[in-house]
Amino acid sequence: MSTELLLQTLEHSSFAKDSAIPLYQQLKELILEALAQGILQPSDRLPSERQLSELMGISRLTVRHALNDLTNAGWLVPKTGKGTYVQAPKLEQGIHQLMGLTEDMRRRGHIVSSRTVQATGVPASAGLAIEMNLKPGEELVLLERLRIVDGIPLGLERSYLVHKLCPGILEYDLEKDSLYRILRSAYGLRPDRAEQTYEAALAGRREAQLLGIVEGAAILFLERTVFLDTGEIIEHGCAWYCGNRYKFHAVLRDTASMSDQIHTMVS
Repeated sequence: MSTELLLQTLEHSSFAKDSAIPLYQQLKELILEALAQGILQPSDRLPSERQLSELMGISRLTVRHALNDLTNAGWLVPKTGKGTYVQAPKLEQGIHQLMGLTEDMRRRGHIVSSRTVQATGVPASAGLAIEMNLKPGEELVLLERLRIVDGIPLGLERSYLVHKLCPGILEYDLEKDSLYRILRSAYGLRPDRAEQTYEAALAGRREAQLLGIVEGAAILFLERTVFLDTGEIIEHGCAWYCGNRYKFHAVLRDTASMSDQIHTMVS
């Protein structure tokens, strides 16, 4: 319905083709005005390049220029094989406290679900053994899930858990329940702190297919090690999050009076 309304709005608009303002810029302004007026809503699908080109009497290259600029500015998001959509509202996820994505997003009123990609037992490789203070070959639980917030894929998370600390954990419904809640309630474990690193990266073919984004799109790569209150490592993992859905905001204070607080904006 919003697409039809946008087409009707644009049909009654006209370009000043003798203006010094480029045609692509004029189209951008028309689309931004439609967003401001609520004609286009978050997650609405835009008309195709061909539709816009024919309606406005401009080249598809000009239309593509306008859509690319709006995408780079964060207003739109392309989805492989589906078209271009209005960017969904921003979500906020705090990283100044140790809390799983499921718990954090539900606490903020969002609908969270997961789709299991891999769930199996694996022996610790030499690299994982070093990261997790284990012996090579010790049994781990590999859990890889596609994380979905408000119906939109947000990230791909891969976790390695120490099996001896949480035997039988794969018997729980990890697509609906929080991993950390299960660790606390079913096993009496207390995840106490985590060490995390973030890096800018580009989506590979596998990540792009699972997340529904273009291969080579900007993503945020996270690596995390989680410690229990006993000092033992319970989890080591990594995650790939859609770059156009994450934005960092930092509040910096004098560390002599208050520790720095950082939170993540998921857009």
